[in-house]
Amino acid sequence: MTPTFYPLASLSQIEKTPSRADGIPEDLEEDLRAYGCKLIHEAGILLKQKQVAVATAQILFQRFWYVSSMKTFGIGI
Repeated sequence: MTPTFYPLASLSQIEKTPSRADGIPEDLEEDLRAYGCKLIHEAGILLKQKQVAVATAQILFQRFWYVSSMKTFGIGI
């Protein structure tokens, strides 16, 4: 049986995020996403969380920004 692959996001979601549609530059969005994941990682260490919990939080963080704009939440502006 072949394993089923569930991508984080489709190619169209990656290329046309709500943030980019609202005028946030691609490089700024990527920097903010990376910084958010770094903060989640550091919080996980301080809270002595298992790596699976930290990774799950980072995935949810990334998925949120594929359906929400950083401009709506005042991030990066």
